Amino acid sequence: MILGTMAFIAYNDVKASEMKELDSYSYDKLVFHIAILLIQPYRMLQDVRMNNYDLYNQIDVDFKVNYALVITSLLKFCLLIPSFLNMHKFKHPRSSRLCNIYGISNSNLYTIKLCFKQSPITLILCTFLLSFMIFSFAYRVSERGPTDSAYSF
Repeated sequence: MILGTMAFIAYNDVKASEMKELDSYSYDKLVFHIAILLIQPYRMLQDVRMNNYDLYNQIDVDFKVNYALVITSLLKFCLLIPSFLNMHKFKHPRSSRLCNIYGISNSNLYTIKLCFKQSPITLILCTFLLSFMIFSFAYRVSERGPTDSAYSF
């Protein structure tokens, strides 16, 4: 699954950069994408805990490392959003040619701007629903009840 996601992201990165040369920034971006893809909960870290100090209650609180990795793995959505934007009709070669003629960069921000001009309610609704699902999942993971001891999550 990770290799399929990496191939999907690499395909969309190449598709987006057909008009420009690959530079060191592109390689740094690819390394950053691979690092984000490797962040996930691992079975060998199942019983490993982090110790945090609660200033309000003046006690130590244990937190499982895998829970923190699950929350951090939500950064993968930051990789999928530009990939889906590259499949939009405003990122096709015709749009890129028109942007080059008028001296405008055909970036992801430009695509979001055109999507907002075309159908603002749909974009706002999709953004709201996606952020609601992500934050509710992160809240559910991070606010679990006590498991082993009084302050062990």
